[in-house]
Amino acid sequence: MRTSANHAKPAVTAKGNLKGMEEKKAEGMAVPAADAEKSGQEAKKPVKAAKKEEKIFVEYGGRQVLINDVVESAKAHYKALFEKENGVLKTLELYIKPEENVAYYVANGTGRDEFKVGL
Repeated sequence: MRTSANHAKPAVTAKGNLKGMEEKKAEGMAVPAADAEKSGQEAKKPVKAAKKEEKIFVEYGGRQVLINDVVESAKAHYKALFEKENGVLKTLELYIKPEENVAYYVANGTGRDEFKVGL
């Protein structure tokens, strides 16, 4: 087992840096506002990530169907069926049947014959 007597601690400057190591600041890096005022650098705002857009298509029988449209149709259909009861859609499972030209859905874990929309 080693003890602290066996290891010499490296010398540390007042700023918490190891002696002999220079403090380096990379250009273009974001600096917190408080630090920016002290160092004279301009505080930078974080960059927002671009919104990702995904499109999924099903092609069959010479047709092309955008899945996002089918999902929105199922949501609208559910809302129309349960508008009076203030039905809240928590989960949605979609089953596409191209041979029948419909998509069946299960809403909040419940499936019914009326839960279907055209493609």
